[in-house]
Amino acid sequence: MTMITLQRAIVLTVQFDGSDLSSGVYFCRLQTEPAGEGVSGPVPEHGGQSILTTMMVLMK
Repeated sequence: MTMITLQRAIVLTVQFDGSDLSSGVYFCRLQTEPAGEGVSGPVPEHGGQSILTTMMVLMK
């Protein structure tokens, strides 16, 4: 028996306006929270939370 976990993908777009910021290195962090009620399946050991940090270089 093979267990398959299906997850829905959500695509979000954010417009960034750095006109008030100076040139430099910035870190962007995307943090998700566990899904609410009505979601089936086991909750991961870390509680379903994900954090992604990326580096952004702003040059003017």
